[in-house]
Amino acid sequence: MKQIVINHFHIHGNYIAGDGIDIHDNPSSTFCQGQHFPIKTTDIATVEDVTPIEKHVPCPFLVPDKLTNLGLYSLEQFEIMYREAAESDAKTLATFLKKYRQMGVLDFHGYSKKQIFKCIRAHFPTMRKYGYDNFVAYF
Repeated sequence: MKQIVINHFHIHGNYIAGDGIDIHDNPSSTFCQGQHFPIKTTDIATVEDVTPIEKHVPCPFLVPDKLTNLGLYSLEQFEIMYREAAESDAKTLATFLKKYRQMGVLDFHGYSKKQIFKCIRAHFPTMRKYGYDNFVAYF
């Protein structure tokens, strides 16, 4: 079992910290030092133990309600299919986009083909590398 030393102080009124200012010299503060509290090393979280919470970012142009109403795929399944289409060739992605736009699962909100291409590329960093001209030839 390890021991940890906890130092704490109480400040009454305004206190501005800066170089050369020592709380020991501040008459408005009480400083308590050297209280030992036994703790187990397993009680101490390290940075490696903390997993950041990632916010889910929905796939671009997806209409989740329509996907749910059709009942064909779960949101997770559809997102995997969308990513796989983006990681494939331009023809596969274009076919996927057109199919699900026709079904109402995707809504491009009047975006131009170039805007659609850029948005999908930004959302899927693993998207296969090909140019806009290749994409628009199929879409």
